[in-house]
Amino acid sequence: MNNKTRIVALILSILFIAVSATSCSISFLPPDNTESGSPSNQNVYTISLDYDSFDSFSMGYSTGNYGEGKIYSVEFGYYRTVKDSVNKAIVLLNPNIKEYMVALPGSIFNTSRIKDIVSIEITYKSDEQAYIRYGDNGEKTSTYSLPKTDNKFVTQTVNTTETNFFSVESGNSSVSVKKIVIKYTGNTVKQSASTVYDNYRINPVVYEGNLVPGATVTVPFNIAVTDDGYEVLSYKTYTYHTMDEVIQNPSIANAAALTDPVDIAYYSIAFGTFPVNYVAREDYADAYEYFKDNTRCFFEYSRTDGYMTAIPYNRNLGYLVYYELDIAISTDIKYSASNRGTGRIVFVKNGLKTQGYDLSPVVFYTDDHYNSFAEFSNYGTWLNRFDAQITIVFAKCSSHTVTQK
Repeated sequence: MNNKTRIVALILSILFIAVSATSCSISFLPPDNTESGSPSNQNVYTISLDYDSFDSFSMGYSTGNYGEGKIYSVEFGYYRTVKDSVNKAIVLLNPNIKEYMVALPGSIFNTSRIKDIVSIEITYKSDEQAYIRYGDNGEKTSTYSLPKTDNKFVTQTVNTTETNFFSVESGNSSVSVKKIVIKYTGNTVKQSASTVYDNYRINPVVYEGNLVPGATVTVPFNIAVTDDGYEVLSYKTYTYHTMDEVIQNPSIANAAALTDPVDIAYYSIAFGTFPVNYVAREDYADAYEYFKDNTRCFFEYSRTDGYMTAIPYNRNLGYLVYYELDIAISTDIKYSASNRGTGRIVFVKNGLKTQGYDLSPVVFYTDDHYNSFAEFSNYGTWLNRFDAQITIVFAKCSSHTVTQK
């Protein structure tokens, strides 16, 4: 080895020691073709998530709720997750809420595509089984079960193929995640692609005229697709009511209250507001006097402070404002303003302002607290369910003319 070579080697050694002494969030490693699961003749890159790299993540809710953050060019989201300062770990994933088992458990996941993940290594501890779910195009179809660790940190590695997305999820117990190392062979980190479903919603029926108590609107309730459009097989009529009307005539309260998701979708779209039994949380007790167990709450959110991150909208036109209407989906749990369950109608009054939409109202339904959505067809059914964490989906709006039966 000549002097020039020795100097270069010395400089590289010093740089290696300096880098090793710091906490590195993302690194691009040289080719390592011995890596299990990695194709030959491809570079293997590494993203390493550790305690320091999550300093930029805002975890303001004590319950964890939903949040997101970016580590270099990679976006990550979390749900029911809090900072784990006690163990100097990345996060503490909260357990499943047992009475709402359909809800998303505590989880951390990537929302940017990490191209061609070949392995996911996790250092964690949990008293019960936890999980790594992974797959392609936002569809995490494979599951790796992480065994309980008897309250000590262990490291597990899952080798993957055809994987761009993953999530680490809790089970029935909290999971402390100290480190996640993702190895992938793609040259770039790309945003997830939009998915367009090839099914159709029909144009909504919106009430026109002065909105007064007793106003009615008739909507297609069932259709049959034909060669030149569709024909309406049956209709349903909805009547507009106000709270003043119910106070003056309490006997109509039961008939005026709507709790079925399809009915709520139709009513909200047609009248541009909510069924009369839906009130603000602070008015719940007063409304309960009239509607009893049919009393429900609604909430107003913007695209920046809610969970609805998979719903498409045009970012250049400002924040998307939407309304959340509670749906009681469990007969075993009594709904209240403080025990709202996991069912929601999401009502976008002024449209989505994005490809495939206009300013017409749009409704989505989730029965698992924003883990997945389904869009309302405007003829009594819900369209394809999609993953709310990642996939951006819209259904095409039909321009067919209604053919009367």
